[in-house]
Amino acid sequence: MENETAPCLHRKPVGLPCIQCCLSDVFERTGQVPAKLLQLVDHIHERTLPKGEQLYREGDHAHALLIINHGLIKLTQTLANGQQRIVRLLHGGDIIGLESLVNHQARHTATTIVASHVCELPTALILQLESMDPQVYERLMVQWQRSLDEADSFITELSTGTAEARLARLLMKLSGGVNAAPFPSLTREDIGSIIGVSTETASRMMARFKREGFLQERGDELSCREVAALMRLAQN
Repeated sequence: MENETAPCLHRKPVGLPCIQCCLSDVFERTGQVPAKLLQLVDHIHERTLPKGEQLYREGDHAHALLIINHGLIKLTQTLANGQQRIVRLLHGGDIIGLESLVNHQARHTATTIVASHVCELPTALILQLESMDPQVYERLMVQWQRSLDEADSFITELSTGTAEARLARLLMKLSGGVNAAPFPSLTREDIGSIIGVSTETASRMMARFKREGFLQERGDELSCREVAALMRLAQN
């Protein structure tokens, strides 16, 4: 849906144009998005996506950046042996598709894990901003690169150590660390893909973690219990 002046309802405070709401985090959470950027609001598209929706496939022509307002999206990549590996999990405030500014080809397949809401910024819009206000463009690039670096650490953290440690790190990451907030339950197949074990092994490990009191599952949500013990396990 194209959004012009309608208030954005997925963030606080309400009543802001969608672009100002979505980019307020980029501008140090002040909510003050430069006026030149607000002039481009007519080109922003909001998308509400159901669980399991594929946004794009690896190798597709990349023509836009996507800012996740809320939800959870997985990025998968095809390995040399043909297998699919989840290389990132992205949530509210994260950016997808920075490669569209460079080589115009999607490097991953993006799929929603839960119902999600994104704002789509066409690549042409961002390039137009570069000529309109280079300083603002540079600021966006710095902030988005920081987001990308944080997402890339996901790969390193979940590819070393024992399988139990990798699972513990994943659960802590999903729950927000020591705050241990509830988070969407992933399929055992997705868990196995993320930490590099078979679906069967992921299922056995999750069952053991629940038996030992590390996890509680209610409907479509998981909650971490015994956070201190999980954190110790994650360090192995």
